[in-house]
Amino acid sequence: MKQLAFIALLHLGAFEAAADDYQAEWENLHAALLKESVDGDLDGALEIFEGLAGRLSASNETGPILAEALFQLGYGYVKRGEYDRARIRLRECIRVSGSERCRHFLSKIALEENALKQLPVRWSSKHGNTALSSFLEMVQCRSCLLYTSD
Repeated sequence: MKQLAFIALLHLGAFEAAADDYQAEWENLHAALLKESVDGDLDGALEIFEGLAGRLSASNETGPILAEALFQLGYGYVKRGEYDRARIRLRECIRVSGSERCRHFLSKIALEENALKQLPVRWSSKHGNTALSSFLEMVQCRSCLLYTSD
């Protein structure tokens, strides 16, 4: 009976330690979110998120803390213009959690990278191929119509 009580006590202690670790990781996650959003320190936040993701990945954790840390890493790397690193972290997030949020953001990155940045425009006029000459030609034609008398 004493052995059973001792084993139960060991399990209870392990459970409490795991709960404390989980609480500490949530606090780290929120500290990183505040560091970026309140302090404006993106690099510091990314460092915390990287450490958090590394620790949780090493312990085979696949819960919401890891998923959020990986999403925030992807988001932060996009803000820094590091699209390849962002894609790696977002794909890892999808792998460990199946997150639709990470899938959506990964799709958004692809759309933004492949979007047209400038529409092709070609102006033509008798004065050359400039927008100014086309505008002047239009104004001259308009003034001819306004001041012509029969």
